[in-house]
Amino acid sequence: MSWVGIERRRHRRYGVKGSTLRWRPGAPLGWVAPASAPHILIDLCPAGCRFISKRELAPGRALSLAIEAPPARATVRAAGRVAWSRRSEELDAWHTGISMKARNSGSAERLKIVLDGAVLERIEITTRRYLKEMGKL
Repeated sequence: MSWVGIERRRHRRYGVKGSTLRWRPGAPLGWVAPASAPHILIDLCPAGCRFISKRELAPGRALSLAIEAPPARATVRAAGRVAWSRRSEELDAWHTGISMKARNSGSAERLKIVLDGAVLERIEITTRRYLKEMGKL
């Protein structure tokens, strides 16, 4: 969908500096499948997130998520589903949007701590920064 001047999102998105996401296929395969490499988390809200991936993930695909963010002292675990996937115009990568729900009350509380500590409304990733960050991961 293209922008028509009306915000469709229910939650404000926040950039959380230094945060990454790893995913596995949704249950039951995810119980035994290895986690993906870490991906740079672009933005986050209570009901979803966006990250950069080297491969396309099909919309509708169920995922098990592990989010590492500096404000949270432990991993935020969530069940998610790919909402959309779009090829980046700047990078050899895909921007991927996920709708998600925290797995338990502990993860929900850690997610709240991360979002409460977020000071940036959005982090824009340039090609240079993306390549620099990927070199760290």
